Amino acid sequence: MGSFAMKPDISVVETTAPVPIPSSELPASSSPSITLVPATLLERYQCWHINSHSWRGPLSTEQYISREAFLEHQLLTREGKITYWILTDTFLSVGADGARPILAACETLRKEGYLGRNGNLRKLVTHGVGSVFCRKEYRGRGYASRMMTELGKSLETWQQEKGTKASFSVLWSDIGRSFYAAHGWKAMSNTRISLPVVSGQNSLQTQNKPDCSGVRDLNAQDLRDRICPKAIAILETNLRLRSEHRPNIPHIAIRPDYDHMEWQHARENFQAKTLFDRDPNIKGAEDLATGCALIWCRVWGEVPQNNKLHILHTVIPTDVKGDAISSIAALLLRAQMEAKTWDMHGGVELWSPTPDVVNAAQSLAGIERVQTTIRDKESVCSLRWIGGEGEEVEWVADERYCWC
Repeated sequence: MGSFAMKPDISVVETTAPVPIPSSELPASSSPSITLVPATLLERYQCWHINSHSWRGPLSTEQYISREAFLEHQLLTREGKITYWILTDTFLSVGADGARPILAACETLRKEGYLGRNGNLRKLVTHGVGSVFCRKEYRGRGYASRMMTELGKSLETWQQEKGTKASFSVLWSDIGRSFYAAHGWKAMSNTRISLPVVSGQNSLQTQNKPDCSGVRDLNAQDLRDRICPKAIAILETNLRLRSEHRPNIPHIAIRPDYDHMEWQHARENFQAKTLFDRDPNIKGAEDLATGCALIWCRVWGEVPQNNKLHILHTVIPTDVKGDAISSIAALLLRAQMEAKTWDMHGGVELWSPTPDVVNAAQSLAGIERVQTTIRDKESVCSLRWIGGEGEEVEWVADERYCWC
């Protein structure tokens, strides 16, 4: 499972971005003929052409579209678990190629989630919203707002068992907090810490060097066979304990299963192979003495300063044996070293750090204080809670592995 290869059976649809509809022919966003529908295969490729300039990063348009098509065939997304949506108007003419007009678009990924109350845990189906986009020629007309309104209603029952409703859905905003909040997706805590790259223990002052003798690298098979099952068990235990400690407060989470890690790593693998002809086989690290572990992935931005090694999930056993803070510090140091190996100029980034993680990072930094900052402009983690208006909800482990 170490090496990466493109799947040979992924077909490419030959198309381009459709010509924009003249302004005089565009409908009002309140028009009853506007509807949100799943996209056809052709429409999906047209959406990728439309939004490629915003999200392709260092990839070419053709490479970006190939990546998006490749991602559809992962464990998290295959067999209809990803839905590509378009906002269209039934009164507008269909193109000569059969594609409907695309006023706005987005994607939703089916995810396994949890709801904990009073120490009791229920497994459920939820959705992550991604790739929300409206082409620049149509902006300012309310189409994105109309789409999110329609999507919020649709996701209450989409892919749910008959007669049941979803409890929540999630998304990550790159346009701040207010737009999605107006449509029901409330921004959560969105804390993060960042660490610079280092070349090894010798880069640290003597008093800041953690014991790394028990740290071992992890590959994809390790995640699948051992680490993710352990992470799931730990999260379920924490949800029960935390919801029992705060009775009547709903506690929600996304399951940290291998499907989520594989999807994140598929993005990473595609870019590493396409841009550098390299296989990023090291997917994290584990401290054998304590059972603590980090799962990570490399993310390449449009400029080198945005290249970062993201910690997808932090695994800390509830009955951890030994010094958890020192153990996490050793794992963070290993992450910093891996970031250096891959020229991740933006360093290491970790979302929603626990107090132990912050203390571990501080022990590495020494005199320089580690700052816990708030993401308020990009990747703003947001939750649409359907259980009860105004109800306080706690999202446990709102880390990078959930992102889509």
